[in-house]
Amino acid sequence: MKILKELGLVSESKGRYYDKFRNRVMFPIINTRGKVIGFGGRAIDDSTPKYLNSPESPVFMKKIIYMV
Repeated sequence: MKILKELGLVSESKGRYYDKFRNRVMFPIINTRGKVIGFGGRAIDDSTPKYLNSPESPVFMKKIIYMV
């Protein structure tokens, strides 16, 4: 769980862990070397935001997606 929390895939509240991508269709974000570096998710209901990407981490930087 520690690694999932560090990568921003789960959050913790009152000693319990919660999936940040619940109720979403998940897509891997893959770098040019074929390694999974993050995830994108689209809500399957009316929740917002409609699209959600992994937060910035040592292995994932949003500039990789947007080529900034």
